[in-house]
Amino acid sequence: MNPIIQFWLAYWKNEGLSFPKIDPLLVKTIIAVESSFRPKADPKSKHSSAYGLMQITNQSRRVLRGDPDKNGYRELRSQYLRVSREDLEDPVVNIGAGIRVLAHKHRLRKSEKGDPLYNMVKAYYSWNKDGDDYAKKVFELYKASKKSN
Repeated sequence: MNPIIQFWLAYWKNEGLSFPKIDPLLVKTIIAVESSFRPKADPKSKHSSAYGLMQITNQSRRVLRGDPDKNGYRELRSQYLRVSREDLEDPVVNIGAGIRVLAHKHRLRKSEKGDPLYNMVKAYYSWNKDGDDYAKKVFELYKASKKSN
């Protein structure tokens, strides 16, 4: 899995996306929390459209395609990625989409105070307290995983 993660991190950087240095172990930690490494993982909530290793939602797929929202606002300006739900079953595609979403969340939150990596992970899940709880969980597991390696 590391070569896939490293490929996508390098690819999106070479495409000109700005995001903090991301340890591949952090991406694997997000995958562990999101899907327990199951490529066809359905969402934990029946009201969610999240799917695959990095639990990419329909909303994220819309943003990645560059489609405008109901008000005509287009979140991405470049580096679009069109993926179907079926495409997300492929770990290579799912990880590429997930890292692209992480880069997008970093761009949205980079002016916030605090650790940019933490803010990016928080925004990957949610903008509210749930996102904070998620980021804390991810970083606790990440730090524990680093100690055991």
